[in-house]
Amino acid sequence: MVATRYLYRYDGTPIQTATSWEPAALTAGTPIEPPEEGAAVGVVARFDLIGQRIDSVEEDIESRLPTADEAKALELPPGVAVLAMKRTYRVGDLPVETADIVMAGHRSVLSYRLAVT
Repeated sequence: MVATRYLYRYDGTPIQTATSWEPAALTAGTPIEPPEEGAAVGVVARFDLIGQRIDSVEEDIESRLPTADEAKALELPPGVAVLAMKRTYRVGDLPVETADIVMAGHRSVLSYRLAVT
């Protein structure tokens, strides 16, 4: 597994942390091996480049109190909840990227538009 850690900021304020994992067996030796230095940007575009067509994404989201490390990284005041998301991109049944994402609850809005078929 290849793990990558991120801290996202907006106007200098931390709003989100993420840790993602990709199977090295799929990406090793390909143009997308280094997640942030590869030939394409974004999970879907990166895996398209190596012939792995992502056809689904699954997200599980919960609201909870932050861990001490999360509160520190996101510079949260006491009592503020976080939104914790586990996101998995799949090619068929094969997970190709999974991420644990933690968002500052008072600085985040989740907005979805889903196709109805």
